[in-house]
Amino acid sequence: MINSVFQFFIPAHYYNDPEELRQAKFSISVYLITGISLFIYVGFGDLLGSPVIGYANLIQAIMNVLISFLFRANVPLRTCVLMYSTSGTIYLTFIAYLGGGLMAPSAFGLILTPIYNLLLTNSWRSGLVWFGIIIAIVCGMAYYESYYGSLVVNFDSLHKYQHGFLSMVGIFINLFVLILVFEYQKNLAFKKLKKINDELHATQAQLIQKEKLASLGELTAGIAHEIQNPLNFVNNFSELSVDLAKDLIEEIKRPVLDIEYIDELLTDLTQNQEKINHHGKRASSIVKGMLEHSRTSTGEKELTDMNVLCEEYLRLSYHGMRAKDKSFQTDFKTEFEINLPKISVVPQDIGRVLLNLFNNSFYAVNQRAIEIGHALSQPSSKYKPAVIVSTKKRGNFIEIIVRDNGTGMSESIQAKIFQPFFTTKPTGEGTGLGLSLSYEIITKGHSGVLDVESIVGEGTTFIIKLPYI
Repeated sequence: MINSVFQFFIPAHYYNDPEELRQAKFSISVYLITGISLFIYVGFGDLLGSPVIGYANLIQAIMNVLISFLFRANVPLRTCVLMYSTSGTIYLTFIAYLGGGLMAPSAFGLILTPIYNLLLTNSWRSGLVWFGIIIAIVCGMAYYESYYGSLVVNFDSLHKYQHGFLSMVGIFINLFVLILVFEYQKNLAFKKLKKINDELHATQAQLIQKEKLASLGELTAGIAHEIQNPLNFVNNFSELSVDLAKDLIEEIKRPVLDIEYIDELLTDLTQNQEKINHHGKRASSIVKGMLEHSRTSTGEKELTDMNVLCEEYLRLSYHGMRAKDKSFQTDFKTEFEINLPKISVVPQDIGRVLLNLFNNSFYAVNQRAIEIGHALSQPSSKYKPAVIVSTKKRGNFIEIIVRDNGTGMSESIQAKIFQPFFTTKPTGEGTGLGLSLSYEIITKGHSGVLDVESIVGEGTTFIIKLPYI
């Protein structure tokens, strides 16, 4: 029923903006409720022995309903509020005049005008303007009474008390209904905002997961290449171990044992098994890293060696780029501080940040090589692409610096580089979420700093500062 009333009086274009719709619903509610209450009060004029009051109530009730229809006819909201405030002030002043001036109960109702105006317009300035107008009217009434005596009083004692009682009841009912309507609309708006906020959080979670899957896809090729190295070692050393075991069996079967040779065979077998074990663990750690990267972060921090983490993801990023572009070649090196203390971080989250920065650096050097017309596979090229990753302990922070001599960025791009969905890559090559998520992980998730310094045509430096406690 209420929604049907709103749909009848509120123009369609208000439904495009939730805040405008809320204001429109509140305004219509006030116009109609005060209009209906005044229609009810029309008969009280005869009861009080003053038909003029009844006519004043009727005129104001019609005016309120008329304003509702004008609003329906697309008269601006502020114009309707101005008409409502003006007519209401005139009505209350007239009723106060009939009821005895400043001491009439209706005079107290004048304070409703700036309150209504403030809530209807959602503007403190407008409310203060009307508060000033009401003060001016009250001062005018006080001035008139001081020189000419009390204003017109058309009631005997009984009717005067009746008028006072009914006026105060009307004022409090209107104020109570106003508060109820305002609270209802505010709660309704809050519920809608909460729903929208929940939907945004859900969408954000989905986008983050998609970004994780996208980066996982880039990791896959690098992991396939990286995991092949330890597997090759495992295969080679296991084959050697088989041959050594056969030699050992033959030597044991001889009548006269060569103890030194047997010791040598056993030593070689032991070393081979140690190497197999080492490279097997290396392959296992690569797979574990891939699984950690793909799963949703638990948010639990662990003491982590940043040198190891940086080297791990740098190699994976490089091999991932090589898998996508066989001609891709670049120098990359590490400048790690020795004995860098471990820090408490979420490894998969920091790994995701590092992978993103490394991918961007490799992409930048590749793009610069293409732009200057040199194939990266040509060793004679004057341009030597390079990505350098360094770590340092500075005061209470561990600093990770990722430098490249790629295309670089202008100041305008640097100002927007951490904004969601902003990307300098061609359509289909970047989501625009990688750096914004990285920024959020570093600043919000780890209370750190992620900064960028860049010069067009010279290169870019990303600086991560993570607190060391």
